Amino acid sequence: GKRAGGKAEAPPVSPKLAPANKKRRKSIDSADAVSADNAEAPVKKKRRRSRGESADASDDAEVVTNSGKRRVDEMEEANKDKQPKKKKDRAARDAVCFRYLKGACKFDDCKFQHVNPKKLTQEEQAQVLKELPLRAFDRELGEVIQQLNIPKCKDFHQRGGCSRPPGKCHFWHLTTGDAARWAGFEFWCDVCSKSFTSKDQMEEHSKAVPHLRALAASRQRGGGGQGAWGRGAGGRGG
Repeated sequence: GKRAGGKAEAPPVSPKLAPANKKRRKSIDSADAVSADNAEAPVKKKRRRSRGESADASDDAEVVTNSGKRRVDEMEEANKDKQPKKKKDRAARDAVCFRYLKGACKFDDCKFQHVNPKKLTQEEQAQVLKELPLRAFDRELGEVIQQLNIPKCKDFHQRGGCSRPPGKCHFWHLTTGDAARWAGFEFWCDVCSKSFTSKDQMEEHSKAVPHLRALAASRQRGGGGQGAWGRGAGGRGG
């Protein structure tokens, strides 16, 4: 079994074993190719959660969601509480100081505006006229207001209605004896909603036919009526 030169020869391969070796080699190559493909592809691991674990995770997510929603609701509620306060504070800062109008405010840090009565803007004057009838009559302040010579609103008193929103007109809307008194009219007819500056004017009005008709109609409606007398407030007095 040796060639010349002393090298051993490989044993002859049996013809019957050759096809088997080829098949084996082919299968090994195929297996190597599959292994290489698997190595390149990302491995996806799937893990099943138990029912209990899924429920716990769902509960945790719901708790977080509800907690966040509750926090948002609390913040919105807090903002709602702050908004009216801010509006109230802003309204107070924009309001005119009635004590200052008559020269009686002693506060340097007053939260209301200190405005010279003769320099009131239309908006400030409208605000003053809106609030005066709601206050107890103050003769000293009344004199200051009357010196401004604010006229009655012609649209309201003569033309059937004012186009401005209630409380926004800078002229007088005399609808009560209180408002009339602030405007300088000491006498007021509740039945006819008319104001007068003197007792003589009031007496003359009380004898006039239009007033007597209005008084009779008011009594038929059950309004009673206080006649034409009314000094300052609500049609009463003398």
